[in-house]
Amino acid sequence: MRLLYLNLLLISAAAVSITGDIFSKTWTLHKSFWFFIGALIAYNISSIIWLFFLKDLRLSIAIPWWQAMVAVPAILAGIIYFRERLSIWDILAIVFIVIGVLILNFRHA
Repeated sequence: MRLLYLNLLLISAAAVSITGDIFSKTWTLHKSFWFFIGALIAYNISSIIWLFFLKDLRLSIAIPWWQAMVAVPAILAGIIYFRERLSIWDILAIVFIVIGVLILNFRHA
């Protein structure tokens, strides 16, 4: 049950943070004030959720989970929304990130 709670917090924080990343990138392209405000709001909400997540988990475990939960969807957002391209090395690195997080997740389940 605790792991489910932590994963739900992490997924929520990551989803809101990635929304902030998309707003931020869109703001850099279009300079719309509303994308800037949206990014600020999303990052603040994500930080608040992150605090609850961090309360129940060691930092040495929390940070790798967070990095993977944000990195992989952010990369996908870059590819889908902004037409960014990945090299074979980028893909290989992402695979290693996911494997590492899965090992951490099963180790501390």
